[in-house]
Amino acid sequence: MSLTAYSTVLSVLILLLGAATVLSMLGYFVSPKIREKLIAITDITWLKLIGVFATIATLGALTYQYVYSLPVCPLCWWQRIFMFPLEIIIAVTLYTRAKGNHLITGIMAVIASLFATYHYYGHYQKYDA
Repeated sequence: MSLTAYSTVLSVLILLLGAATVLSMLGYFVSPKIREKLIAITDITWLKLIGVFATIATLGALTYQYVYSLPVCPLCWWQRIFMFPLEIIIAVTLYTRAKGNHLITGIMAVIASLFATYHYYGHYQKYDA
């Protein structure tokens, strides 16, 4: 798969994930039925889902570096600092059934997302004519 195709696939998947997140949030606030279903999902299930997404993000970043031999920019390094430990934290939390790790996981994910958003903004800024 070419670098352009790989980047396009990842971009579409990120947009779909963002749309699903926004629709879930809207459904939570608008529909009592959706709110009940979302509340019924256990914390362990949410942690597993977050772990899957964090692993996919890590593998995607490493694919850019090692498969496509792209250099890692400073913003990528900062994002990796906050994203890569999430798999370990989530695995330990799931294994030990520890409570309270959701706060550090959430903070790290938000910080990494802010770096990613700024990074995407910088990339697409050059296409704005």
